[in-house]
Amino acid sequence: MKKIILDLCGGTGSWSLPYEKSQKYQVFNLTLPEWDIRRIRLTEGGWIMIENSNLKKTSFQIMAKDVYGIFAAPPCTQFSFARTNAKIPRNLREGMEIVNKCLEIIQFCLYEIKSDQQKYPALKFWALENPYYGMLRWFLGK
Repeated sequence: MKKIILDLCGGTGSWSLPYEKSQKYQVFNLTLPEWDIRRIRLTEGGWIMIENSNLKKTSFQIMAKDVYGIFAAPPCTQFSFARTNAKIPRNLREGMEIVNKCLEIIQFCLYEIKSDQQKYPALKFWALENPYYGMLRWFLGK
């Protein structure tokens, strides 16, 4: 069985592409408009229920304990200082809704343990990407 990588808000998938190319991993690139991570449901049984935004593809589910790694790259449009001529005002709440959902999915996978003596999480790695010089650090720190 291939190791599962979630690429949340992955866009073109370039961040997870080396994993996908290695053929050792099954990469799920969950990005708008096809996949809206805000619609992902996390269940008590440890299932991650992923629904397609436009139903062109079927929805699917995976077990949190089976996720090997997570990349999260929420859109930076609300947080970037480079945003100077936008026609629509900044909406930090909207931006944080997606960031918080990414963190919720990461934490959900970290909660899963196989034994009380386990020293390391089932989730081997995770990363959250966003511009260093921007407003997101107001919420997450440096």
